[in-house]
Amino acid sequence: MGARLYPVAEPSASKPRARDKARSARMMVAILWVVAACIAPVRASAAGPSVETAWKVEKGSVTEAVLTITLEKGWHVNANDPDRPFLIPTTLEVADAEKVGVASIRYPDAVVHGLAFAPGTPLRLYEGTFAIRVRFGSEVPPRFDANLGFQACSDETCLPPRTLAVPFDAAKVAP
Repeated sequence: MGARLYPVAEPSASKPRARDKARSARMMVAILWVVAACIAPVRASAAGPSVETAWKVEKGSVTEAVLTITLEKGWHVNANDPDRPFLIPTTLEVADAEKVGVASIRYPDAVVHGLAFAPGTPLRLYEGTFAIRVRFGSEVPPRFDANLGFQACSDETCLPPRTLAVPFDAAKVAP
């Protein structure tokens, strides 16, 4: 009387666990997609703007080399004299400056305007194409090493400071 000839099917304890595991796996995949979607734009913008540089010696000048810098549209760098101590200035450092005869480095006039992340606060910037001039005590040497230091920013974010090697080689400079 207590035994049954045909046992009644009891719900299996393993089936709900299998369903829960499948649901958890689907949830994990969905979370990973959301995280990936959030990280992808950050990675793309973290690469920063394209920065093109070119040296030239202007016609008629034998004592001045000019480094022209072109930034990608929508990006800027702080001026050499940003007028706020926490801003990273744009700098050009010539290696062995005294040895190669650097007399002075002249930076362009800054563009002054406010940005979305600092409303009402005018900032001193360089944007688009600008030039830094290096004057020598005598003729421009045939070669010298230099580094351009800057921090690229958009209206919304600033990237970590960067240093770009910009060596001068008279043989490669367009007339």
